[in-house]
Amino acid sequence: LTSIAVSETVTATFLELLGLQEKIKYMDLTYVTSGCLRALGQTGAIQNFESSFSGSNATLRQLQINDVDAVFDGSFRVSDPKFVSYSATADPGPLHRAEWIEFVSLFFDAELLASSVFNGTAGRYECHRQGAQLETSTKVVAWVDVRTWTTPVEYVIDTTEYKKQFTLDAGGVMYEPAQTVFTDAVAFSNALSTVDVIIDQSYQPNSVLLGDFELKDVCATYGFDPCNEKSSLPFLQTSQIWRVDKLMGPNGLDWFESAIALPDVVVEDLMSIIQPNIQPLHNRTWFRNVATGEAITVEPVDQRCLNATAATMPRVSPADDCPVYYTDRATADIAQDWNVTYYARHKVVWNEKINERYVLYNKNSIPPPQELYPGAKFFAIPIERLAVEQTVAATFLEFFGIRDTIKYMDLTYVTSGCLRVLGEQGNITKFESAFGNTTVRAKQIEDVEAVLTYQASSEPKSIAFSATTDPGPLHR
Repeated sequence: LTSIAVSETVTATFLELLGLQEKIKYMDLTYVTSGCLRALGQTGAIQNFESSFSGSNATLRQLQINDVDAVFDGSFRVSDPKFVSYSATADPGPLHRAEWIEFVSLFFDAELLASSVFNGTAGRYECHRQGAQLETSTKVVAWVDVRTWTTPVEYVIDTTEYKKQFTLDAGGVMYEPAQTVFTDAVAFSNALSTVDVIIDQSYQPNSVLLGDFELKDVCATYGFDPCNEKSSLPFLQTSQIWRVDKLMGPNGLDWFESAIALPDVVVEDLMSIIQPNIQPLHNRTWFRNVATGEAITVEPVDQRCLNATAATMPRVSPADDCPVYYTDRATADIAQDWNVTYYARHKVVWNEKINERYVLYNKNSIPPPQELYPGAKFFAIPIERLAVEQTVAATFLEFFGIRDTIKYMDLTYVTSGCLRVLGEQGNITKFESAFGNTTVRAKQIEDVEAVLTYQASSEPKSIAFSATTDPGPLHR
């Protein structure tokens, strides 16, 4: 296909991911977030697609349909030969919906790129889903809504399948009570008495335009009273009230536009809410904390996209790459005196012989709270500057090819020719003994990130490497 009309925003997001936005000739951009598409609209490259609703210009609409190769439409107009029914939102499950990018690609002979994009999305999604399971969370999450157009007004606890899947995959507990629809605000509030996090999905047309929907408005919508931390409701006590309106266009929410195509980003957004220790550095795209007054971002028109035909998604940060802790792991299969427990963003190593713990976290991440591991020693890894008190540890370092991390070591009894050469070149300086000059030793310890020693020590930088006391050849 060389030119198309598009009747809904979800399709456009997939086209952007495939670099096919220039194929769009007609589309109503009123509720579009994409700065690229709106820029194309301002230049006339994309013209307004006349609506099929009563009162619209049916003649103009037909002329537009005749002018393109196909019309991508969210309804089921099977009788019209140019209409392609695109029903991603009806497919259950986050990845089910995202794979519709391959459906779109078939019409443009772009299957290879679509498969690459989807495989990347699915891989990141699965990686982060597995990461969310590394830590145990009991946070109960409720997706809530209100139907103001009914009489009486209905308060709803939404248990839609794909939202449930997102919640579970992010490490949360989906709230699924026996009764999900209420006509009494008090009964609705009482039903939420065990909920830790709520996601408000209520439609607020005026606030979408003004971007000013606040905590007091949420409370007014659902009848929560009192509307502060003195409430008996857990989510008010801990300020865990969220909406999906953090990223907007001039007239609508990007949640309905690009979240379907990017479930890997959605699951990370939710992980940062449900399990913030796992995703401390993730910048949320769609979820906004109303209780803390988090601001809305309105996507500007992006003039950089006017001549772009490459695949692009500038308004949404991609999902983070899979952290190494999610996948590459070592365990003590034979050794008795040490072990390790992996978490999503850090790992805890035990020297069980001396009952000492070491919390290891990546230098580019935020360390876990120290109160979680009282008495433990914290190290940012990878360690790049070491002092070594014994020769056995140095041998292991040589196996890894990281002997250059040794800055201080007494080489008097060392066999390794490599280490002795490094000593002769001045790359390894003699490590002052604990029985020697305490001032020199203190300065050397200050100059490194860790000290590999053979016994327990109160020194916060010391790591007890007690392989020689572990029984059995393979234990050691």
